[in-house]
Amino acid sequence: MWSNCVSPVNRSRPASPRSPRTKALALLCGLACAVGGCDAVVIAVTNVITVSIALSGTNVNLSWTGGVAPYVVQRAGTLPAATWSDLVTTSGNSTNLPVTNTNGFFRVKGQ
Repeated sequence: MWSNCVSPVNRSRPASPRSPRTKALALLCGLACAVGGCDAVVIAVTNVITVSIALSGTNVNLSWTGGVAPYVVQRAGTLPAATWSDLVTTSGNSTNLPVTNTNGFFRVKGQ
C-alpha cells in the first residue's frame, strides 16, 4: 500500500560525454524495504538536441545544438514515421541537403 511510503530517494550519477545521466528513484515503504520489497525506477536523461532549418538557395541547411557527436541526420516522408532513412553522419553541428520536390521530415540523433 503506497499510502505508507516515505518520500522518494533521488540518487544521481554525474553525466559523462559517452553516457546519459541516470537517475534512480527508490520508493521506500516501511518494512517492505527491509526485506527487499522496494520498487525502483531508473530514468535515463539524455542530452536534448535542438534543430533549426533554413532554406539557402537550392539547399536546406540543418543546424543543431546539444547532444554528443557523431550525429546522424535522418529523413522520413510522413509522420508518424515507421522508418527513418539515414542521410548524413557527421561530427559537426550542421549540414546542407539538396531541396527535393517531396515532403520530408528531419531529425538529428546523437550518440
